[in-house]
Amino acid sequence: MGRKFPETDNKFRLLGDRIEDLKLYVNTRFIEIDKKFEGIDKRFNELRDYVDKRFKGLRRGLMMWMGVCGG
Repeated sequence: MGRKFPETDNKFRLLGDRIEDLKLYVNTRFIEIDKKFEGIDKRFNELRDYVDKRFKGLRRGLMMWMGVCGG
């Protein structure tokens, strides 16, 4: 006793294969996006550290000036 609709079974199998391909593609893209954001986050942290070091003296001087002026 054979299957009633072999062409339908084949279409569903092909559809299942396509869904698996799409899942793999989406997962790969998310991994790539995560890597890009890691790079951006690292760069942002470097920039923040640079700004903190660069303006540390300025901030200290401003706080002293505010204290002297009673502000």
